[in-house]
Amino acid sequence: MTSEVFSQNCRLTPNSQPKTIVGFFPAYKYNLETYNFQIISSITHLYYIAFGPTDLTNGTGPYQVFQNQYNKFQELRSYTDKNSNLNYKLIISVLLPTDDNLTKIPPFANVSVGQYDLTSPFTQQFINELVAIVSDYSFDGIDIDYPNKFPCFQATQFNATYLDYVFTQFLVDISKKLKPINKILTVTAGQYPISGLNSSITSFVNIQAFYLNINSKCTSAGIDNIQKIFNVWNTSIGISNLVLGINFGGIVELINSNNITSDTINNNLTIINETNIQYPFSDELISDPCRVSEYASWSWKNLSKTLSPPCYEKASFPWTRGFDYIAQQPYIYLQQQNSSTRFYYVSYEDFQSLQYKLEFVQQVNASGIAIFDITRDTDNAILMNFITHLTNLTVKSLFLSYGPMIIGIICAFIFVSVSVAGFISYRRYRGRKAKMPNSLINTNNQACSDTNCQVYSDISRQILSDTDNHVYSNTNKRD
Repeated sequence: MTSEVFSQNCRLTPNSQPKTIVGFFPAYKYNLETYNFQIISSITHLYYIAFGPTDLTNGTGPYQVFQNQYNKFQELRSYTDKNSNLNYKLIISVLLPTDDNLTKIPPFANVSVGQYDLTSPFTQQFINELVAIVSDYSFDGIDIDYPNKFPCFQATQFNATYLDYVFTQFLVDISKKLKPINKILTVTAGQYPISGLNSSITSFVNIQAFYLNINSKCTSAGIDNIQKIFNVWNTSIGISNLVLGINFGGIVELINSNNITSDTINNNLTIINETNIQYPFSDELISDPCRVSEYASWSWKNLSKTLSPPCYEKASFPWTRGFDYIAQQPYIYLQQQNSSTRFYYVSYEDFQSLQYKLEFVQQVNASGIAIFDITRDTDNAILMNFITHLTNLTVKSLFLSYGPMIIGIICAFIFVSVSVAGFISYRRYRGRKAKMPNSLINTNNQACSDTNCQVYSDISRQILSDTDNHVYSNTNKRD
């Protein structure tokens, strides 16, 4: 058993863990033969991201692609067989391209003109193969990632109305195949509602709204913007069907500011759009979905090395830490050499911001929280462990990305004895359905006061033609 001693010297005190914890595991990124499986016992759902954005764009069907990387799945299953005391629903997750490659996926071959051909043998083959993977490999459902989930209109090359129509028709056809075999369908989306999507199609929607600071004057997904995002989504699918996304880390940006504290609070950060920027301590460069610049991802694992434990409320020199009490979001910044106004700037999650988000989820009675890619946590999983020990919250679902986790806990004195109880067995999760709140927070709010932040409208989205008529091969049909 794991034991923890919590210090009262930190302002935040853990309570109890949520009833439901779901993990996103980006299997397509890892060679599982060398991957160290460690996970806490409270996870109830595992999202197995089998397909990356380009994995299904070369004409090979999903079934064959899955079989080609079966060794990854086999490692997961082997570990599961050896550790039967943990429970989860296994969901296969599909990432779709966010660029012209989307037309190489059969159901989206004509998305540039807003056409969806249900009778297409290629579309039917694609859907049938996804459902066959679910049936043949004991998955409990499918998650489809919506391509246009970034905070800018240029995230895809397609008119939003056309994309939404084709996407929802695709979901309807998958749902019809899954319901007779008692499998679920979920959607991972961004901050903007998908026209035509409703609770009869999908069980719930994971909202990835933590990249608001890309190419805008906003910080990362602070609680003020999250309230506005949920208000808008509430009109289409309902709060009880929404799951709030959280990222263990942040985006490193280069900004220009004479007063960072004031500019942060007033959503007045000025992003410097340059190429070939050398970002400090970045985990990976991100191709800007807004097609303006490049950004760097900085995981909590690396970011926390710049902060002072146990409460991580002070940055180590030469970094400076601040906290936006409107957004309820921490940030750190570092002055660039030979400049008095240029700074590296990171808006991110920590214990304070996580507590505010969990309280928000409870307040509006949302479905839960989605933490994407828990491998970005520290090796002793202090953020994960903090969340799972909050007791006075009635969070219905906590969505996490699967990664190496060794039980640990935060604050002034951290005493940890760890024994990894094992991995997860394939058992059914019997979730409790969240009730809709009587009122939601300030439904008159607009999303982001700054014009550089995304506006909830399709007016500015442009239609760009795509001449790539993809031919989907029948040669990869499942035996």
